[in-house]
Amino acid sequence: MTMSRKVVRYIPNTLSIMRIFLCLPLLVLEPFTFGFMLLYTLAGLTDMIDGPIARYTNTTSKLGAALDGSADFLFGLIALFRILPRVDEFSPVFIAWIALLLAIRFISIAVGFIRFREILVLHTYANKFIAFALFLFPLLYLLLNINILLLILCVIAMFAFLEELIINASTKKPNSNIKGLFFRKNA
Repeated sequence: MTMSRKVVRYIPNTLSIMRIFLCLPLLVLEPFTFGFMLLYTLAGLTDMIDGPIARYTNTTSKLGAALDGSADFLFGLIALFRILPRVDEFSPVFIAWIALLLAIRFISIAVGFIRFREILVLHTYANKFIAFALFLFPLLYLLLNINILLLILCVIAMFAFLEELIINASTKKPNSNIKGLFFRKNA
């Protein structure tokens, strides 16, 4: 293996680890400030490029999938708990809905762990879409009514998380790169 090949194989995992370190300061930075938005954007960009780089360089791995899923979950959770309290005028019903969504996600991960003895966060199209939508949340917040935006995000997340739970509960073997329930050809 050449030196450049050895270096390239670590790039996707390094990006996932960077996302974890980039999102940790979000816990203390004031939401919607320049520093917050810069780190938020950089963390989101690492999420968009780590998977494609891993697939393009043929360096996907179970460790990489676990790192990516963990980084995604941490990034989403921190963003949710830092940004949402700063948003004015949203219906309190969304707090209960978001709590339900988090419970479904935890149950899905627990089911995958119990069945396959690994933390299984799936890279379905629906999960990728909700991750991208959450990444765009601060920008969309400036453009849309918060209740409409939260309704759209919660509906998409409900579909994505229920789909993940069904897949984790029903598949014969773990496959974090499955495309979704409704796709004939899954990775």
